[in-house]
Amino acid sequence: MSPGLHADIAARRGEFSLELEFSLAPGATAAVLGPNGAGKSTLVDALAGLVPLTRGEVVLGGRALERPGERLRLTPQERGLGVMFQGYCLFGHMSARDNVAYGLRARGVGRARARAEAQAWLERLGVAEVGELRPAALSGGQAQRVALARAMITRPALLLLDEPLAALDVSARAQARRLLAGWLAEAGAISLIVSHDVRDAVALADELLVVEGGRLTARGTAAELRARPPTAYVAAVLAEDA
Repeated sequence: MSPGLHADIAARRGEFSLELEFSLAPGATAAVLGPNGAGKSTLVDALAGLVPLTRGEVVLGGRALERPGERLRLTPQERGLGVMFQGYCLFGHMSARDNVAYGLRARGVGRARARAEAQAWLERLGVAEVGELRPAALSGGQAQRVALARAMITRPALLLLDEPLAALDVSARAQARRLLAGWLAEAGAISLIVSHDVRDAVALADELLVVEGGRLTARGTAAELRARPPTAYVAAVLAEDA
């Protein structure tokens, strides 16, 4: 079994059906592109354990996280992944520092140590000054970094980032892309980034996974897919970055 990620996913959310399969090597960064309603966020939620599989499996580092055929399904907490949800989903009643410390506290780390490590992550991501602030007082860029620190603090083997730059305005995105790429390289985890913006995807990922109608319709580097686009959507979206 590969030490990376293998995902063979069949899942349903209401009337929507998601069926796709892919593998990622250790340390790889892939971006998931697709039109609205294609199943990108459902994929993140399925990997995170928030949407159950109807069949297939999710295996990370040789450890099975879910196999419906064996009635095996680890909870989101047991999977130990780092997840940055669309819109960041910070806990409004907690300070930025306590938001970041949450994952460590959930794993039994003492409050003082967890808060000290959280503050160190805030410093590393350039927002040391926001530790005592609550999410409502943060700018979009500050909230992004707090959410990313919360996802990374447990040093997970898999990072799932759902539209990590979507809340930033256009003027802030280019710098944020560069910073995020550096942070992901430092983390060394497998990273799966969901994006509707091809510029974000190309800047951050080694390869692209294209999802349309709940199916994986293309996979490759931007150059490969631009040279031979397998669908009209792929041709159109990569033309935006040409």
